[in-house]
Amino acid sequence: MSDNPSRKRLPQLGQDIVKLLDLTQRELEGLPQAPPEDPTPEIARRVGEFCKHLQGAVYGQGDMRGLVQANRRHYDQFCNEIGRTTPDFRPFEEPENYRRLAYKEDAGKDVSRLPLIVEPLGVLEVRKFINE
Repeated sequence: MSDNPSRKRLPQLGQDIVKLLDLTQRELEGLPQAPPEDPTPEIARRVGEFCKHLQGAVYGQGDMRGLVQANRRHYDQFCNEIGRTTPDFRPFEEPENYRRLAYKEDAGKDVSRLPLIVEPLGVLEVRKFINE
């Protein structure tokens, strides 16, 4: 019985089986977890993480610090552009004798030299418009 070739291979087969079991175990551990029966806690956790990340971006925390500053410049520019389209109402009978409002980007400039986007409106023009 000691001459049986299958007996000589038994130790090698045992080692092969152990290797295959280890490989199978590692592959099983690499699989994602089965979804829970009630996904509500997982969804709530992910929404909470998203909200926390978004709040960090809004308040300029962590690596999102530059985002707030970059958007602030665009926001100010947008506000100035919108502001320049508003009526230039000067509550006087002769509005052309009074200077117009300066916007943030006009600070320190002679606003009388800047081009008019809208014509100034005085009290007389507004009364006329109301009566029509």
